[in-house]
Amino acid sequence: MKGALQRVEDIATFGLGRLKLEQIPPNRLSVLARYGLGTKAAKLEQTAEPKRTAILTAVMRHLEAKAIDDVLDLFEIRMATRLISTAKRSTDKQRLFTLPQLEKASRIVARAAKVFIEKPESIEETGVEVDVAALWRALEEVAPRSVM
Repeated sequence: MKGALQRVEDIATFGLGRLKLEQIPPNRLSVLARYGLGTKAAKLEQTAEPKRTAILTAVMRHLEAKAIDDVLDLFEIRMATRLISTAKRSTDKQRLFTLPQLEKASRIVARAAKVFIEKPESIEETGVEVDVAALWRALEEVAPRSVM
């Protein structure tokens, strides 16, 4: 990461990032940069002056953008491995720690749901009015409030 940041700084010292090149189409800059990167230095030296400056400027702008992209990619990887992975491991440990409590609570909820399903069915079969107090007592037997 330190080397990648140094590379961005080294390229930025040329100050080409401050040049206003909005009038030049991006695809033209890209073509000039590819040409400059693929051409030998001796041939670039023989190129006429305005074109040579344009090529070298396009190459440096391309290298600067590539260096910044590399730094951002490294930063993303570092964030994922150092911070996010550590936080995820910590969360996973906490989740595993709470699983026994969750299992116990789910058993209590299942028993309470069974009471809510079976009591009204038995009342329906006998044709008796719903006794709310009896329903609460049955619930208290399987899921006491003190446990909740």
